[in-house]
Amino acid sequence: IKPEAPGPHWTEGRWSHTFIQMEDYGVHVFNVYGWPVGTPDRRNRQTALWAELFSAAAGLGRAPWVMGGDWNDEPGAVWAHALGARTGGILPGKPEREPTCYPELGRPRELDYFIVSRSPACRIRSYDALPRGPYPTHRPVSLSMNLSAAMCPAPVMRKPRSFAPLLPERPRDDKGRHLPHEL
Repeated sequence: IKPEAPGPHWTEGRWSHTFIQMEDYGVHVFNVYGWPVGTPDRRNRQTALWAELFSAAAGLGRAPWVMGGDWNDEPGAVWAHALGARTGGILPGKPEREPTCYPELGRPRELDYFIVSRSPACRIRSYDALPRGPYPTHRPVSLSMNLSAAMCPAPVMRKPRSFAPLLPERPRDDKGRHLPHEL
């Protein structure tokens, strides 16, 4: 799906967007390829890429989305954008994260992963980091979702209604202060 106003990162092929429809349910899928280590001005480019990507997700409103790929950054670096007020995503899988990138120099890190919006989170069947494949430095990740099931509830927080109209009126003294309740 081409954005209405394609940003530079979409134009350069750093992310793509498609829609998958299954029976009564559909989900927007974003593929991501972050800027690799050694790219000039990498941190600013990554930040601009995340802003462009999560702005596209925010533009979907409450529509469900999944983002995945080689982010070339650990989840913590992307998290502020993923948890923005208009996007709100979760990182599926176990709390103990596994490395997916094994560089020749440096420590193994998790750079390949999925982020899922809150509404389809209950449809996740499994999330796994698979064994190393033909690219020795990266492990592929797999996300399996049930897109044909009935809608599932998404956790939401609702502001409680005010109790003030439900309480009896308390008498006031001549200065307008509330008097103590009588037992």
